[in-house]
Amino acid sequence: MWIDKLMQGVVRVQTPVGPRYVIPTFVQRVYLLWMFRHFPILPHAVLCKRQQRLIDRLCSEQRFVSMLFAKWDACNWDGGALGS
Repeated sequence: MWIDKLMQGVVRVQTPVGPRYVIPTFVQRVYLLWMFRHFPILPHAVLCKRQQRLIDRLCSEQRFVSMLFAKWDACNWDGGALGS
C-alpha cells in the first residue's frame, strides 16, 4: 500500500468551497506519507509551519484533479488519498 501511494496518489485538502484533490510530486508524496503515517486526517492548525507551508504551496500550485479521477483512483487500488 505504501508503495502504491509513493508511485501515485492524491492529497485531499478540505477548503471552504469543498474538498480539493491535489497531485503532489514524488518528494512531496514521501513527506506527506511521513506526515500522515499515524493519522489519515490532520487539521491545518496541528501541523508545524513547514508542513503548513507545504500544504499551502500544494494548493497554490493549482495542480488539482477532478473529484471523479480521485474517486476512481481510490476505488481501483488501495492507495487512494495520502491524507486530508
